[in-house]
Amino acid sequence: YDDRTRVIYGQRQYPVSSLERGDQVQIRVEYDRNNTAWADRIEVRDSRRSERDGDWSNARVQRLDGRVYQVDTRRGYFTLDGTYGRSLVVYVPRSLRREDARRFERLRRGDRVRIEVRSRGRDQAELVRFR
Repeated sequence: YDDRTRVIYGQRQYPVSSLERGDQVQIRVEYDRNNTAWADRIEVRDSRRSERDGDWSNARVQRLDGRVYQVDTRRGYFTLDGTYGRSLVVYVPRSLRREDARRFERLRRGDRVRIEVRSRGRDQAELVRFR
């Protein structure tokens, strides 16, 4: 990485120094004229910090009810069918309680769920737990 690298969590940008061991990230790599790789963008998918002290985002926990539209257990998310044609993408952190992780693995399209989430920005949230 260098001084041009952007770290994104939700809809906010942070310095690279905000990253901590254990953060789950997706990195977009670019190459300079000398064919040297550097991280252009680092997107935080699951942060150890967000569970401990909320430093990434001070978003409060919200309770939602909805119907599952799509499930991708490999990529760790599901979508809730929303009102007015908009859906909410709910990312599932790897650090989820065992019982909630099992519930996520059993989710199917059309299932009705009651969940608690923290907002990660427009139309995105992180699962806190199933209710």
